[in-house]
Amino acid sequence: LEADHPDVQIMMLDDQRSHLPTWANTVLGDEEAAKYVDGVGVHWYAAVEDKRNLFGRLTETHDAFPDHFIMGTEACEGYLPWSQGPRLGDYTRGETYGHDILNDIENWAVGWTDWNIVLDMKGGPNWASNVVDAPIIADTDAGDTFYKQSMYYYLGHFSKFVPPGSKRIKVESQAPTLVAPMEATGFLTPDGSIVLVVLNRDLAGHKYYLEVP
Repeated sequence: LEADHPDVQIMMLDDQRSHLPTWANTVLGDEEAAKYVDGVGVHWYAAVEDKRNLFGRLTETHDAFPDHFIMGTEACEGYLPWSQGPRLGDYTRGETYGHDILNDIENWAVGWTDWNIVLDMKGGPNWASNVVDAPIIADTDAGDTFYKQSMYYYLGHFSKFVPPGSKRIKVESQAPTLVAPMEATGFLTPDGSIVLVVLNRDLAGHKYYLEVP
């Protein structure tokens, strides 16, 4: 494989963040095994829609093995038994995407991938009846109708303003006492622009002031 396809990169894990850094310590801590691995793939599911904060485990893994990249390789909404399948127009699902993408990146992830970009109105097709939600829902019965879900726009926001080759820069988000600061991450793009992505998950709008030292 290395001789015939030298550009192919191999990721280990491709499973829940909760397995880190244990699995990385086992595989990447072994010199013989580590030479075959380029990066670590992580999913979001064990975090139960990120109610459990496991993002720091990515930083632990990066600090231990900084020469191996970390990438979000699978995520979707509507996978839990009590909220399974598509929910047209549900913006909280887009907010969860934004929260997960932003915090993965803040903890050294180099990218983020959805599980399915398009599904039908039932959240399939799926031979195991494991129906979920997707950024685009296609009405396959109508044949000419599809719906862009909130997740589509959250993914699109990052993709539009953070081009390949961008470098993450340090951002400190602050707020008054007793108010949680909004989540934020920043980048220096290849053309020298500074991009700031800010996520407001509150029900109310807030003023946000930017200071660049």
